[in-house]
Amino acid sequence: MSSLKKKALMCSAIFLCAGIIGLVAFYIPNRDIAFWLYCIALPLLFISLYLCFKYIRCPHCHSYLWRMHGSKCPHCGQNLYEDKPTDKE
Repeated sequence: MSSLKKKALMCSAIFLCAGIIGLVAFYIPNRDIAFWLYCIALPLLFISLYLCFKYIRCPHCHSYLWRMHGSKCPHCGQNLYEDKPTDKE
């Protein structure tokens, strides 16, 4: 698995956990417990968004990848799942 896929999977997993915790908090009738669950879910949501903006970038041109459809960067056209070629001269 490439580094970009691992980063995207990590961001998605944290985002999903925040969503599940928020959904559970919505259906809990006890307001005190729901409040503390929201206090856990919101920072997880912001951490997930921060990590996505920081790490989900093209390894070649470093532009943001809002949607990852296919294996090519929409900005530079390079393969997203290859490492940068190194200059061996």
